[in-house]
Amino acid sequence: MSTCGSTASTSTYGEERKLCLLMMIGVRADGRKGLVALADGYRESAGSRADLLRDAKRRGLRAPVLAIGDGALGFWAALGEVFSAGQGSKVLVSQDR
Repeated sequence: MSTCGSTASTSTYGEERKLCLLMMIGVRADGRKGLVALADGYRESAGSRADLLRDAKRRGLRAPVLAIGDGALGFWAALGEVFSAGQGSKVLVSQDR
């Protein structure tokens, strides 16, 4: 499973919030990739990512064997909240590419 977000800054009533389009892509055992989930949320929000993961889990997603994130710490917090912390492996891709 890989997750990433695309952001856009918005300002409402003088309060800036970072809107984010969250997407999760999965890879099957045979190597085929597919879109698992797509939702709006807020940048670096563990809550937004947890909502995305809970929705995917409700639709049948099992705990990932491998999770790859783009440095969004909210994702790792959400992953531990939705799936037990001891399951799977984590790989953090550096943004210094």
